[in-house]
Amino acid sequence: FQDLSSRRARFQQLEGSAIDVDFGFSDTGASISSQLVRCVPSVESLSFAKAAVRNFLELGLHQLGETQRLAMISAVSILRASLEFSSDSSLLESVATIFSDSDAAQARSTLLIAKVEDFHHKRRRAEVMEQENSSVRAQIKNLTVEYDANEDEVKRLEEKILEHRAKMASLMDEAESLEKGLLSNRRDTQVVVDEVVSLKEDYGKWVREIQDSDDKQGECLLKWEQLCRLFC
Repeated sequence: FQDLSSRRARFQQLEGSAIDVDFGFSDTGASISSQLVRCVPSVESLSFAKAAVRNFLELGLHQLGETQRLAMISAVSILRASLEFSSDSSLLESVATIFSDSDAAQARSTLLIAKVEDFHHKRRRAEVMEQENSSVRAQIKNLTVEYDANEDEVKRLEEKILEHRAKMASLMDEAESLEKGLLSNRRDTQVVVDEVVSLKEDYGKWVREIQDSDDKQGECLLKWEQLCRLFC
């Protein structure tokens, strides 16, 4: 039994001591074949890539979306591996750059167009504002002309007022002179009135005497006529 056990242990050692051998060489042919397939596109791949690139080109540079661009770059990478397009390799390599440069140029163009439109808008606004300013200047000029005319009229009226004031002063001087004469005449008149009052009694006497004289004169004339009839 012990001999069987030792033999069993020896077999286990043999099972665990397998030789480390690299069998990777067995797939070498298949790996090389796969690399050749990837490096040299098939006729079908080239035809598909050409058709895809042609369709993308017909759509136009600015009509391609992000997915279409990536698909075109992938198709171009297939064509770059073909000897048919080896002379155009640099052009094909620039497809991604074309997209990025086009985006940058379009963004720049959009920005500049916006600036140009803003410039035109501001220029039109400036022209409108200048027209408004010109209209305001014309109104100011008209108002200035009207102001000058009114100023001339004011000067004329001021001169007229001065003339009237001078005339008024002259009239007042004349009135004051007449007033002085009036006051003097009033004093003289008062003297005369006082004298008349004082002679009022004499006046009655004078009137009676005049009447008596007239009567006497009448008698004399009557007698004179009688004498004329007597002797003539």
